[in-house]
Amino acid sequence: MLQWILTANMDLPRTFLKGFELSGELLAVHENRLYTVQSTNGQVPSSAFFSFLGRKYGLEKCESLARLESLYIDKHRSQIKQYLDSFIEINYVSKLERSEQELFKKKDFLERNRESVVERFIREQIVAQYQELAKNYFQDHSVKAPPTVNRSEQVKINTLNREAFKFPGVDDLKTGRSCLEQLLGESSLLVVRGQCYRLVETQLSNLQETSPRNASPEKSLEYVQFGSKHFCLTSNFSVEQLENDYRTALGKKISSEAKRQGEIIIPQIKANEKKIKELEKLAAQSQDNDFGSLKCENLGNNLFRIYLHFPSYLIKKENRYFKFKEVKVGTDLEVSDNHLAINAPPRVLDGASYSHPFVSSNNSICYHGGDRWELIPVTFGVRYSLNNQSDYESVGRKVALTLGEGWKIIHHGYHGLKLKDSHNLIGKSERELTRNEALSSGLRVHDND
Repeated sequence: MLQWILTANMDLPRTFLKGFELSGELLAVHENRLYTVQSTNGQVPSSAFFSFLGRKYGLEKCESLARLESLYIDKHRSQIKQYLDSFIEINYVSKLERSEQELFKKKDFLERNRESVVERFIREQIVAQYQELAKNYFQDHSVKAPPTVNRSEQVKINTLNREAFKFPGVDDLKTGRSCLEQLLGESSLLVVRGQCYRLVETQLSNLQETSPRNASPEKSLEYVQFGSKHFCLTSNFSVEQLENDYRTALGKKISSEAKRQGEIIIPQIKANEKKIKELEKLAAQSQDNDFGSLKCENLGNNLFRIYLHFPSYLIKKENRYFKFKEVKVGTDLEVSDNHLAINAPPRVLDGASYSHPFVSSNNSICYHGGDRWELIPVTFGVRYSLNNQSDYESVGRKVALTLGEGWKIIHHGYHGLKLKDSHNLIGKSERELTRNEALSSGLRVHDND
């Protein structure tokens, strides 16, 4: 489709065929060579002539079709060269340069919007450490490992070296068969009075038998002879049609040569496009803060909210089953000047009050007191240093273990307690399920005995 558009936009100058059409001069084409009417001075050579109304006209062998096309190309060299270069520029060079620019922009965007220290810290430490904790201690495999975001400094951008690139040359068009040869194939042709007649080899006796009598001049063309071969005239079409077909074929040949040379650039374009997709993927990954059941939000003003999403679940206690709605549990992290503070213990983040034995009406979670935070250890509101890899690992572990405490209270808060010890009665009739209902629900059961 692209080649058709560009070929159609190429207004090639007229060929030698147009000149014969305008002049009305007779010519013939045989064995890929042009023949014109020969001045015989009363003598008709026997090698090539045509018979018309009983008279014989000599045909003089002229240039080959390939030579005529070569002369045409030389004559219009400047225009053809301009077209070749334009074709390369539009279809290949400009695409490569656009891909270069796009790749530079993507690379620059990724660098300018590269994750902050804390975002990388969340990915590489908090998510990774909580994932390990959840998998090993909670049998929870719902945390998704963060995608690896590689640095982009090593991105190779393919650029065009215009000095080294060989733009197609006009002389490259002179190789191979001429376009008119390809159009005519093995056919011979007679052109007279603006009409082209295909010549079909036959016997002279056949011509004499079929030659019409009292026919109009246009129908009295009898035969053409090249050497010992005789040809009758068959189907005809206009010189204008042949001229148009020839120029179209020339346009395609020129486009094909430009395309052949331009294809050298295609691997570079594809390499850049592949890198663009890779950088787009990296950019999307660097902004992806969804890690399965663990998620993170940048709240602005140095605040990051990190939380766990728990789907609906069942708690089993004293052989009774209790169903709870899905819930989000998390806390806020305050980060500035290479320091991070965990602002508070994890709490329920849903807007409405969450009905749970260990969740108060304001959605704070009761952690039963004790020394759980000292064991981590973590002190809420204290700013922990993030100056080196050791700090990252230590603080990441604190955040992961803090989130883990939220997971334990929500799912296993009744360990060591009796149902009757709860101030928020777990035995509400609308919450409790029968054993069969519980097992057929498909929800995860957390055994609190």
